[in-house]
Amino acid sequence: MEEYYGILRKSDIFQLADDDMIKHVLYCLEGHVRVYGKGEIIYQYVAVRNKRYSCIFLDSFP
Repeated sequence: MEEYYGILRKSDIFQLADDDMIKHVLYCLEGHVRVYGKGEIIYQYVAVRNKRYSCIFLDSFP
């Protein structure tokens, strides 16, 4: 997924992050790459009850 770090850095949340921080955040959020075909649904709402997600940052942004 490292080939997409440059694209991610264009967003405010990753702008000041180094590669290790991006990798850590994507791991916590279970980030992955998926390729969609023409006409394929790319968003499907799935309700998850009684489940919490969290991510611990090991370092702070400058």
